[in-house]
Amino acid sequence: MNEQQKIRDIRKIIDKYFKILETLPNGGKIDPKIAKKLGIPESIAPIIERAYKAGRLKGKSKGNIPLQDIENEIKKEMVPKTITQLQGYKTEEDLSHLLTKARAKYSRQTIDYLKRDMGVISTVFKDEPIPKEWIAQELRKITGDTKQDWDMVIRTELKNNDLEGMASAILDNKSPLSNDGAETRIFKQPNPDACKHCKRLYLEPNGLTPRVFKLGELMANGTNIGKKVADWQATLGTLHPHCYDDETEVLTNNGFKLFKDLAESDLVYTVDPETMHPEWQKPINYIAYHHKGEMLHFKNARFDMMVTPEHKMLIQSQYTRKKGKGYKLIEADLAKNNTNHRIPSGINWRGENKKAIDLGGREVDVETYLKFMAYWLSDGSCTFYNNKYYIQIHQDNIEWVYKELKNLPFKVYKCKRALLIHDEALGRELTKYGKSYQKYIPESVKRLTPEHIKLFLINYAKCDGHIRKPREWKGYTFRGEITFYTSSNQLAADIAELIMKAGGKPAFYLDKTKGKEVTFKNGTYTINHNIWRIRWNSQTHSFIRNMQIERLNYDGMVYCVEVPKHHTLYVRRNGRCAWSGNCQCTLHVMPENAEFDEMGNLVYRSDGDGV
Repeated sequence: MNEQQKIRDIRKIIDKYFKILETLPNGGKIDPKIAKKLGIPESIAPIIERAYKAGRLKGKSKGNIPLQDIENEIKKEMVPKTITQLQGYKTEEDLSHLLTKARAKYSRQTIDYLKRDMGVISTVFKDEPIPKEWIAQELRKITGDTKQDWDMVIRTELKNNDLEGMASAILDNKSPLSNDGAETRIFKQPNPDACKHCKRLYLEPNGLTPRVFKLGELMANGTNIGKKVADWQATLGTLHPHCYDDETEVLTNNGFKLFKDLAESDLVYTVDPETMHPEWQKPINYIAYHHKGEMLHFKNARFDMMVTPEHKMLIQSQYTRKKGKGYKLIEADLAKNNTNHRIPSGINWRGENKKAIDLGGREVDVETYLKFMAYWLSDGSCTFYNNKYYIQIHQDNIEWVYKELKNLPFKVYKCKRALLIHDEALGRELTKYGKSYQKYIPESVKRLTPEHIKLFLINYAKCDGHIRKPREWKGYTFRGEITFYTSSNQLAADIAELIMKAGGKPAFYLDKTKGKEVTFKNGTYTINHNIWRIRWNSQTHSFIRNMQIERLNYDGMVYCVEVPKHHTLYVRRNGRCAWSGNCQCTLHVMPENAEFDEMGNLVYRSDGDGV
């Protein structure tokens, strides 16, 4: 069974659930006998029911669902109903909050009953999100494929099912948006920079006015999975996969991650193409498809990206002199021909200009703070022994470190190859950074100005890095270069963020040192972790004219996420980083008394009284 067949089979399973759910008042619990008769694993039911019912709730509400309305519904259904029905009245992100309220409102016996019904998801009662791994595990059992990225596949399918749930509420005349059922008029409004396929299918020939469809028409079109581009139709859910290959990672607040490894809580790094100011955003959609077809591979010594031909890339004319201006999102298939354009990897950053920062409950001038954090994060440790914290910074030549930190408001002891501090408040603060392979850079550093961030980075490299000064050779002048070392994935990503904020571009190299032995004067040790080398490049653009661009045949999974604004992501492939884009096209219900004018503006017809 190939990947496309597996995904089609999963959709059939989900469709079976929806056929059952359509017959149930208020979306009750699926009858195990019916599920068994149809060959549907019963353990999938809670996830499918929740996605479906969340869609129905959205279809019944024109905006956010008032918390009080949901609580009233829960009060009516709580006892002796099951937790599955409770889930049906609330979207996933707020379920934990409601369960907390429920514990205070209902008897201990009721909560115990709910817990028994939940069994394997008792983590919800610890205010943790419900794991989607449930259904992914079941899909692995169904297909016998333990390697497939079912977690991402099911996110994509459930997102489409959420739209189908909204459509179902309209079909059942249970939505305030429309009472016309399958005849309800709907449209999608592509962004101005949307791909040619979105514009072709969802806009009129003038390229401005959205095409208006009947709900039943889009539902009948199904999906475009497995179809040739020429056969694509307008759909209720995702039109097409504009995605990255399976080796591409995206920068999150928890480090760089493969798309398939993204957690629901992860934020992704985005940039405003108008200003090149960055911000963190939570994805609103997760996309994972099997793609058998062409991919475009852009590559040179400092750039590596593989995307579907219609995927959006962020480019700028090389003749644009104003920093942060002239960027636009363009299809990869068109970008490859824009040889006088370049792809950005940097940002515009101002930051906060602070004079002092709290360290261990004491105010420290910002420069001393940055030096201490740089030295300690790169070559420091914090242990608790005999009711005392041992805070150390290790260096063979410790004298220069001691002089740099003379303004610290702590008693500092100078040892042979280390500085030592005993302070309880500082020790408690530093303990949260974990061991060397868990360390990260605090927000207090990330929020600062580019000048302060440069100070931190340079001092980090003094302890755990390499600074190569500019030099001349045979008439050529070579730029200086700074390289940073760390065994922490999170710290490596944080350094990349700081390099961008300091005006540079990061490049990654992974030294696979794990398991190797290294000999020192006091013995031989085994290295437990790989080492990241992060290089600070001053060139923040990659020029398309200098790239090797190949059109390759691809047969595998492709991924992307959709963000609510800017539609950009910071991605990494084989250690090379750059900004790129995604595609968005949102479903809207057409108001009954509205039409589009020739410019694509939604205008409302006047009633008989001229109101």
